[in-house]
Amino acid sequence: KISKEAVVSTQSTGGSDGCVYLYGGTNGMMYLNTMHRLTPGTRPDSWTNASYFREGHVGRYRAESIHYNDKILVFGGGNPAAFGDMSDIPVFCTRTNTWSEIKSPSERAPCGRIAHSCNRVGDKVLVIGGQVTKETWMEVHGVRHFVPNTDATSDIWVFDLPTSTWFELPQTLPLEIFFHSGAVGSDGDLYLFGGSRYCQWKDRNGNPRKITKRINKLFKLQMQLPSLLESAWEVLFEHYGHLDQEDFLEMGVPEFLVRRSFVPTIR
Repeated sequence: KISKEAVVSTQSTGGSDGCVYLYGGTNGMMYLNTMHRLTPGTRPDSWTNASYFREGHVGRYRAESIHYNDKILVFGGGNPAAFGDMSDIPVFCTRTNTWSEIKSPSERAPCGRIAHSCNRVGDKVLVIGGQVTKETWMEVHGVRHFVPNTDATSDIWVFDLPTSTWFELPQTLPLEIFFHSGAVGSDGDLYLFGGSRYCQWKDRNGNPRKITKRINKLFKLQMQLPSLLESAWEVLFEHYGHLDQEDFLEMGVPEFLVRRSFVPTIR
């Protein structure tokens, strides 16, 4: 067991030492800043937590993390009071069981967010989408109020691990999504699936309101130049995607391309 609290909305990652690490989370009342470790193969399998508190920092949930050498880097996450600053990256050393921070020298960094995706591709970390805080005006009984508002984003940021610098890609997601999943495929490209988006509407007073809608779309971010075959197939499908599989086969398209699912590329 991790603890007596029913911890949910945590983030887990594998370490270079073969262990599984679990950071943060909430039980609905408390927001934790602890790091737990599971050592596979022990009998019984057990979680350990030996004072892995980030002193002076509030807890967070819906964070994402990656491992790099003997370090675990935590990106984003937050609690109802604030989202974690992405200019300062919390770092946990699995060798010494100690915390430190990476302060990025970049002038621009992604805004704090939760429920985003975070994937390491080589020495780059891609942070995509998520929930962010935007300030908006709302009218209540004829008086306009300036209030923070949780919204979604479609931006794509890259963190360079050797230099600790951020840069934003010109591409964006077709939708502003959060709670989606990301994974690197065997082809080296990054795939994003599912999540939720906000749908906007206005109440009787004309104030903007929103509801959450789940999606089941799959997107691909190319991390390397595709082969000529893949490029030709993508262009052909974009123009003639309304055709049946048998039509493509009659055109001479290889069956292994026709029979698989087509994933739109993020541009």
